Amino acid sequence: YHIKHYKGLETLRKEEVKECFSNLQRHQIDFRHGGDDDDRAISMAFNNKHLEEWRYRLNVWKNACKDLRQLGFSGDLYAKDIKEVSYHDFVKKDLIRFRNMEYVRSVPSIMDGFNERQRKTLYTCIKRDYKEEINVAQLAVSVAENCAYYQPDLLIGTITGLAQDFVGSNNINLLIPNGQFASRHLESKDVGSPDYIFTMMSKITRKIFHPRDDPLLKYRTDGNQSIEPEYFAPIIPMVLVNGANGIGTGFKTKIPKQNPREIIENLKRMLNGEKPNPMDPWFKGYRGTVERIDQLNFVISGELAVLSPTTIEITELPVDVPTENYKKSVLEKLLCGSEECPPIITDYQEHHTDNNVRFVVTMTEKMMQQVESEGFHRAFKLQSVYSLRSMLLYDSNGSLKTYNSVDDIMNEFYEVRLELYRKRRDYFSGKVEALRARLVNQNNFLTEISSKVLIVDSEKKFDVLLEELRRRNYAPDPLIAWEKKSNCDVGVANVGCYQYLHQLPIRFQTNEGKQAYLAKKIKEIRECELLSDPSPEDLWRRDLEEL
Repeated sequence: YHIKHYKGLETLRKEEVKECFSNLQRHQIDFRHGGDDDDRAISMAFNNKHLEEWRYRLNVWKNACKDLRQLGFSGDLYAKDIKEVSYHDFVKKDLIRFRNMEYVRSVPSIMDGFNERQRKTLYTCIKRDYKEEINVAQLAVSVAENCAYYQPDLLIGTITGLAQDFVGSNNINLLIPNGQFASRHLESKDVGSPDYIFTMMSKITRKIFHPRDDPLLKYRTDGNQSIEPEYFAPIIPMVLVNGANGIGTGFKTKIPKQNPREIIENLKRMLNGEKPNPMDPWFKGYRGTVERIDQLNFVISGELAVLSPTTIEITELPVDVPTENYKKSVLEKLLCGSEECPPIITDYQEHHTDNNVRFVVTMTEKMMQQVESEGFHRAFKLQSVYSLRSMLLYDSNGSLKTYNSVDDIMNEFYEVRLELYRKRRDYFSGKVEALRARLVNQNNFLTEISSKVLIVDSEKKFDVLLEELRRRNYAPDPLIAWEKKSNCDVGVANVGCYQYLHQLPIRFQTNEGKQAYLAKKIKEIRECELLSDPSPEDLWRRDLEEL
């Protein structure tokens, strides 16, 4: 069968339009009000007082859908012949599905810090392994093709967001911005056309999202297509490195950015059995200050200096305030005044660079004294409060969860990531055994050919060769058997199971060729041994040092 995604009525062919609308009564489902249960369902769905209950119901629904999929069912759907539905059932089966997609598109995972579109973008970049830059429009199309995403135009903003490196954007940009990917001055409104700006994966990205973890990830499917994993497994919590902002119906999430060097040091402390040190929000290239008020609130302050009795210099703004917005909403009002407040400044000049802000503001001496007594930061709105009260994330099980502190995020990430290092060690331990068995068989095979014990030539039928290999106790490919967690049926002539022997190049039958091949494979085994011998903690320390 073939699965086709219908996006609105425009996807329908003329014949399908006629088929649907000529028999509208068959497709129309009426609402039925059934009493208190319906009222409670509507209240739960649309009243913010029931937000936590709604999230709980959403998590229960997701787990139920997962169980149904494992049993081979597509989900909790309506019967074909249904004519009416209660509001309770509509909320339980339809609205909850829509709201779930809203959360998936906006709320990141604690494990990789990505929402759905970001994860699809990185997966495509890793899968395609672009060696040269590609323009953003082409990459968006490639992501849509590789990950079954049906709105490639929405991916453009995601791709540019992953590549931005101006103050207040990413502490670590995973994609390289080649072209105009916006600036701090215009709140990303000055980004170039997606056809004219280029990007590619940064070298540091695969140091964070390590290739050795790829086999351990759980990949999703869309129909018959394998797509991105449920989550990636970076070696540091990227949700704290680059932070997150998301908003939707009845929810918002805001995760503070942290200094990646402090995160790495705290992970090392945790690996040594010590408690992590407290961390405050940190923004790469930001020249202002971040001060803690209490456990959940911080004040972010810009920078200002007095140059003369009539002149001040503003050299930094609150980190989330674009330069152009500040000019229009603050300085222009202070210059022009209003009915409630007379003008405070007489002029201002702009001397910005790509990453730095500089306003030179003039006013009368009398007004300077008045502003100084009030407080420069207050008068020029150079402070903003950063709260940690809305840290909503998907946990490692795919359930929505509100975190109360950065330490809570660090602790959960640490436990799950350490378990993945255990799985990585076990994975490579199994791979070492499979590679050893494979190499022993290949060595014996080449030795028997060179000594004429085993004859392999063009005249020998393939089935006869396979039977002879089995008779001489050559096992099917141990690597394939290990990867599939089961051996091939030796009673069936399976070409793929013995390719590792009969498809060895003829040059390996010479002594020189065989020795070179064995040396190469022994080196590969030793590299795997380095990943299977150390403890999970030591493997993690090694990756952190490399990063």
